[in-house]
Amino acid sequence: NDFSDANVGEYELKVKNRIGDESSKAKADITEPPKEKPTFDVPLSTIYDPAKKLLILKCKVSGYPKPTITWQGKDGLELTDKDAEFKDDPADPEFKIVHIHNFTEAKEGEYSATATNVVGTSRRSINISIKQTKQENTSRPQFEIPLKVDFDPMNGRIVLSCRVAGDPKPEVKWLKDNDDLVSGGDYEIQVDDDNNQVLVINNVSSTHHGDYSCMATSNLGMAKQTCTLMLREKPKVEMVDRPVLEKGKPFVLGFKVTGGENIKVRWLRNGEEISSGNGVELSTEGEIHRLRIEELTEASGGDYTIEAQGEGGTVRSTISLSFSESGAAERSLTVSPFNVKTLKKLMSELQTAGFKCAANKITKVRVDVIQGQFGTNVCDLIGRMVEIKDQPMMLSVWEGNGVVEAVKGKFEEAAGKTDHPFSQVLYRSLSAEQGKKDIGLWFKPYEMTQWNAEDLAF
Repeated sequence: NDFSDANVGEYELKVKNRIGDESSKAKADITEPPKEKPTFDVPLSTIYDPAKKLLILKCKVSGYPKPTITWQGKDGLELTDKDAEFKDDPADPEFKIVHIHNFTEAKEGEYSATATNVVGTSRRSINISIKQTKQENTSRPQFEIPLKVDFDPMNGRIVLSCRVAGDPKPEVKWLKDNDDLVSGGDYEIQVDDDNNQVLVINNVSSTHHGDYSCMATSNLGMAKQTCTLMLREKPKVEMVDRPVLEKGKPFVLGFKVTGGENIKVRWLRNGEEISSGNGVELSTEGEIHRLRIEELTEASGGDYTIEAQGEGGTVRSTISLSFSESGAAERSLTVSPFNVKTLKKLMSELQTAGFKCAANKITKVRVDVIQGQFGTNVCDLIGRMVEIKDQPMMLSVWEGNGVVEAVKGKFEEAAGKTDHPFSQVLYRSLSAEQGKKDIGLWFKPYEMTQWNAEDLAF
């Protein structure tokens, strides 16, 4: 915010993950726009309210540098705060408004707006008579603020808005492809505090393609403005197979890809595109895309990615395969509250001792940890968790010969030491968890991945 000369310079964005890193640079500078003489984008106009004896003058001016506007009343005398009330339109501050109260026939005459900057001066005048103004105020429907579209991607919605005027007050309705819209489902129709007509489209998807119109109607006529929404939806990638990790056996990975037409799908291993051959088979059946490895070996390890590219963007899903050199490695499970600083220290201690972190999982709700997950000592875990509030939990699987005893030793060493990283461990395996069934209680196959302490940078 408040960009100034002090912020001028070259900026660089860097991104990094396990596979590699990338950077992009951009230069930020301040360029002054060309000078322009004041111009009346919307001519001087009037509205008169006989009940309140209120005259409203209104216009819109542009130019650079920003023009100064002065108002002149009857006999060319400049209007002051004693004569009038000066305002900006809340919906568009470029619209300048003047309210003249207690306006009677004695104040009739020529009124002007004068816009001035260093380039020059522009002036617009209008001759006001109460009788004529009353007749002019009976008008066909018109759009004071044109139809505009605002995208709100964070909330998955689109907002269309405009402001209509007319005397008598027009009836307003919204249409999609010339069919009337009503509030309900994904649509909300409302009038905001500034009297703007608003249409909100929630849960935006390609089904909301079409022509949207705001139509204002009275006995004097009709005004209508239309915009076309062409929505490009990102592809969606959903796993349909539960792959089995077992050396010497086939491995099948399947995804369902949806989200529009003309989607291009490709497979990558460690960031490089792969094709069928050398024991790997790629296949497609409708929306289902599969990768099959004929026989899993240690050489099969790596990051396997499915990439779906469509008109709305690109989506990727990656699964990491890794195997212990000794086959069924001894494994220990730890459960800790999710805290990046503490987890870095905990992971550093075990990695320094020569153990490998085979998997990590963050659970959002504590009950997800407890229900049906523990085979041993669950009562001890629940007792310790009762004392803490609900918060994300980190589940980690560690591999290596002697890892269970090593974790147990560090757990006991942390007793009574609040500054020890293992003082935050709520549960650790009491015996080696070697079987796929045990680990399967905790992790889905695609959650098995290696993390280093350096990766905990989020």
